[in-house]
Amino acid sequence: GRQDLLAIQLVFPKWFTLLTHSIFDHPAHHVHPAIPSYRLSEAQAKLNAMVGPAVISERFSLAWFAQVRQRCKLYDYEQHRWLDFDGKPSSRVTLATAAEADRQVWRTRTVSTN
Repeated sequence: GRQDLLAIQLVFPKWFTLLTHSIFDHPAHHVHPAIPSYRLSEAQAKLNAMVGPAVISERFSLAWFAQVRQRCKLYDYEQHRWLDFDGKPSSRVTLATAAEADRQVWRTRTVSTN
């Protein structure tokens, strides 16, 4: 699969990004693991420009984190979606599978990294 479309970029405040050495600019790392951490922000910005509207970026918040924890418990690899512990779907079809099957999917919003 396309690693630039499979990993979510979590956007944090600048001070936190500096503290964590840009580790949440993770899609760039998936595309090219040899990129050193001190170049990840620059590489991620370039990747975002290259991928365009298909970029998946989420601004981190406790509310977002709680929503992800509630929805993402078990992954169904045949149907390509998240399930709760009772086996009921808790998300729509994931982006990667839908891209391969050319289906409509639930998308997160894209946020500016500036």
